[in-house]
Amino acid sequence: MATAVTSVPLTVRETGGVDRKGWPVTSGIPLPDGKIEAEAIRTGHFRIVDAAGKEVPSQAEVAATWGIYPTGSNGFAKWVHVTFLADVTAGGASEYRLEYGADVRNATRTGLIVAEKDKSVTVTTGRGVGAIKVVISKEKCNVLDEVYLDVDGDGFSEKDRIIAPREAANLWVGYDFNRAAINANRPEVVVEQAGPVMAVVRIKTKMDRRFESVVRLFIYAGSPCVRVQETLIHGPTGQNRSATQPQAVVMKGHVLELPIRTDAGGAVATVGVGEALPEPARFAGESVQLADAKRVALEQDLVHECKPNNIDDNGLSKAFNYALYAGSEKIGQGQRSPGWIDLSDNRWGVTAAVRYFWQSFPKRLVAEPGAVRLEHWAEGTQL
Repeated sequence: MATAVTSVPLTVRETGGVDRKGWPVTSGIPLPDGKIEAEAIRTGHFRIVDAAGKEVPSQAEVAATWGIYPTGSNGFAKWVHVTFLADVTAGGASEYRLEYGADVRNATRTGLIVAEKDKSVTVTTGRGVGAIKVVISKEKCNVLDEVYLDVDGDGFSEKDRIIAPREAANLWVGYDFNRAAINANRPEVVVEQAGPVMAVVRIKTKMDRRFESVVRLFIYAGSPCVRVQETLIHGPTGQNRSATQPQAVVMKGHVLELPIRTDAGGAVATVGVGEALPEPARFAGESVQLADAKRVALEQDLVHECKPNNIDDNGLSKAFNYALYAGSEKIGQGQRSPGWIDLSDNRWGVTAAVRYFWQSFPKRLVAEPGAVRLEHWAEGTQL
């Protein structure tokens, strides 16, 4: 173990045009051989400090250690995944440092609680206004099956439940003439990390004979933000097939639908519009009363036409296209959407965003009274 304090400078840049307060940041950081043992990282001989030298809440996981094949690891940390809570102004940058060594101790204390029982895992992000409680069932799985949001600071009760369990699957895949659902079988639920800054819960489910879904929920201390990461595995899933045997399918949909408890008469859908390129990005929000439109949809490249020399004056492809609909009426269009949608009433709401939205088409985001639907592969489309 190193006896001196070593530091690594970190810069966090904000590119979405929104002030970030206590925003979760995860970064992979390489460390030199022989500097600090993996066990020292695991036992808290590290911390993150801001530009003024003040410690901010953080946690770390050793992703790889040094060593030479075939003798194996020498015990020193090679790569560390660090998660911390950052403050960054809109369009700005903030400086932080990773400090590690024998004389460093992590003093992070948060209100993040992970409680595991026989039938469920419950993650609570803290106390007070904006805290959330997420319940993951071990018996019948839907993604974000049950979520509570404390809007008035008096803790969690039935009135704070913004997403309630339902029988129907809320994540499914459409292919060929079939539909595979996430709640078809009992899930395997594993708590991979339990704080103090971030909890990670893995949910693995066999959907049918062709598909498996592995969902990871990333839930953060003091934050109402939940990151959902899914790995969709296409066969073989326990079948007696070799990797050389093709199992081609025609994709027709890949959907996550979240039932949101909102006032149908006062619900408003707001959708991100503007352009991601050329930089700097130009984004805004377009709002629609759902009492009038009933359905709002953002569609990215349901048809993508690639043509020779289809380039604009900035050297960018003109093949990308998106459209915004209120009911059946097109109310907006562009090329590269920011890929977010919000459903809210006068009490609360949910904002959903899809990373790499315009790059990984065909995509669709839908808001309806009582539901937000993220179509990772837009239903009914084939490329």
